[in-house]
Amino acid sequence: MTSPFQLLLAVGLLFHEAASVGLTAEKSLIRSEFQASGAIRLIDDSKPKDKDVDFCDFDFPVGTDCACSDPANHHPIQLQEMCIEAARQAGVTAPQSTGAFEINQAYFHKRPKGCFKFPCSEDKRGICYFWNDVEDGPAKCNGIHLPDGSVPAVEGIKICHRPKYLNGTDNGNGGCDFGYSPVMSEDTCFIAGTCLGDAVGKPEFRKHVFNMSEYNDFPQGCFFDNGANAGDVYFNPKETLLPDPSNPKGIPICNVSAITDFRDQPEVPLADRFDSSAVHSANLTAAAPTSAP
Repeated sequence: MTSPFQLLLAVGLLFHEAASVGLTAEKSLIRSEFQASGAIRLIDDSKPKDKDVDFCDFDFPVGTDCACSDPANHHPIQLQEMCIEAARQAGVTAPQSTGAFEINQAYFHKRPKGCFKFPCSEDKRGICYFWNDVEDGPAKCNGIHLPDGSVPAVEGIKICHRPKYLNGTDNGNGGCDFGYSPVMSEDTCFIAGTCLGDAVGKPEFRKHVFNMSEYNDFPQGCFFDNGANAGDVYFNPKETLLPDPSNPKGIPICNVSAITDFRDQPEVPLADRFDSSAVHSANLTAAAPTSAP
């Protein structure tokens, strides 16, 4: 007869085995991504994010009034929290305190869907990011008419997202996709390692500093180890008097070559700024236009 202890032990072993299978599948997915062209992801981009998610591996390029400028590689922002982070990285304002961040229904079909850039009074440069929660629209972007037959013009610029980091060529130097370049700054590499890697490489994050013969063994600049410490991030400093490493083992890390940043724009006097709060505020009420069936 099976004792209660034996039964409990058997259940525990089954649970452990199931958990191990799940962990193995998860690790397999991570490693599969590690071997692919994109940089390591420790979060699943296909799942909705919550407000506590770190957006360290996201860059936020501008699009057009209706779409991302590179639909194959740039994607619409799906979360308000991501839009707010995009504004922070761009050095502009997402006017939450005024109630204007989420626009009024009356403007659902007159502004880009989701996160968009538009003139405002709340920011010293007159630039804000807003949120349009329209579900089926705007009409112009969807190629449809509203019930009254109109197709309102869409004003504003859509903000999109893309990976901030991508993998370069396995066991090579660089090999970055268009719009990306190898990470050659040690500080940037450390930030990338903290964001992407299983760990920042140990015991020595900087390669060949104490052993010059290691220079040719690793990709130049920032890279993922793909050997015994697979997934850890290291930095192999460039040597100006030497050619590129001749026999590198590892995966170079590339980052976006240009980011969206409006901090170099001149400040605009308050009297000259457009007061979009008056029309965008969610506190106002108006009949919501709906798309024609």
